[in-house]
Amino acid sequence: MTNLPRDKNEAHTIMIVGDVHASWGELNTLINSQHPEIILQVGDFGYWPGDKRYDPALNLKLGSTRLHWCDGNHEDHKALEHARAAGQLEVTPSCFYQPRGSTLTLPDGRIILFAGGGFSVDNGMRLPGKNWFPNHEILTEEDLANFPDPGKIKIDIVISHTRPREFDVQGLPWTQWPNWWDRTPDSSERALSEVLRRYQPAQWFLGHFHHYQHGEFDGCRWTALGCAGSSERWWDWL
Repeated sequence: MTNLPRDKNEAHTIMIVGDVHASWGELNTLINSQHPEIILQVGDFGYWPGDKRYDPALNLKLGSTRLHWCDGNHEDHKALEHARAAGQLEVTPSCFYQPRGSTLTLPDGRIILFAGGGFSVDNGMRLPGKNWFPNHEILTEEDLANFPDPGKIKIDIVISHTRPREFDVQGLPWTQWPNWWDRTPDSSERALSEVLRRYQPAQWFLGHFHHYQHGEFDGCRWTALGCAGSSERWWDWL
């Protein structure tokens, strides 16, 4: 568990950010205009350190902001695997990758659980092992086995990439999907339904569907965010 420093005399501004897809200019502009102290990002961050255009170490300007992000389906999962194995989760100064099942304690004491993963419907235009990692992207039962014991921790907020099945999140209708998009059901949703059942958080933030929407299920208020560069709202204050 990571704990952020607490200062009772200081107001903290915490921002939730939707899919970035390595749109570093958009994110830099948002940070410069809103000055958040902490950003929690919902995956599809766009982590591709082998490409100078997409490497946050070369393009992201955080200043005094701390950013914590989970993985989506559009990341270099092999690079993330190496980062986890080496314990190098601060991928660039003040920018922290949060592996699946990791937690973060906010300055006010609320505990965040990160649950990345998601299925790539656009895998038909991507190359396995190069820019698509079918054996890494889905959130699995094996991942859930490494999540914290709900009897020992109270999770207040979940940050995930995709949704649990219970949330009525609307994506692009199937009638508008290109013929080559993969219609295989995303088993990550079933795993996230177990996360919802297990931890019963009060709030949940996600991305993946690129449409800003919100709702409530069984006492959990959820918000789905748009993506950087779109007309949809892609950030919110916690």
